[in-house]
Amino acid sequence: MKKGSMFKFIILGATLVAAVLFLLSLVLPDTFGFFTLGWAGFIVALAGGLACLVRGFASKSPLPIAKKFVVYFAVALFVLAGFLLINELAINVENEWIIPGIVVVVIAALLLGFLATGGKKWDTADNKKAGYENYEQRKAERDREEAKKRNGGQ
Repeated sequence: MKKGSMFKFIILGATLVAAVLFLLSLVLPDTFGFFTLGWAGFIVALAGGLACLVRGFASKSPLPIAKKFVVYFAVALFVLAGFLLINELAINVENEWIIPGIVVVVIAALLLGFLATGGKKWDTADNKKAGYENYEQRKAERDREEAKKRNGGQ
């Protein structure tokens, strides 16, 4: 299994587990009544943070900024998971959907945005164009032209 597929599998698995437990809490409130939307968001944020952290440290990207971005993204997910955990453990209010709802929307937006780009490089479109020459090819052509000029146009 590819690394990118494993990352998506972890995110999808955590989301599926959280959704099933949340639906069970609605259907069987006596057994799973403790499981709220906040706990579902906590599971997804924590799994997403762990997956991003592993992906950031295991990445072989030549761009250090890309690795840093993934690690910073993991930290942001851990902070969101912390907010949700604090909310679930400490706050017992009637409007318990407000904070978890906001955090779940933020988590979903972050994960969807990150999964949508999927680690694609920003310059791959240029490399795929017909007739595109990379640096070495342009330099070799320039050197041939300069040698031609030095030899009197022959």
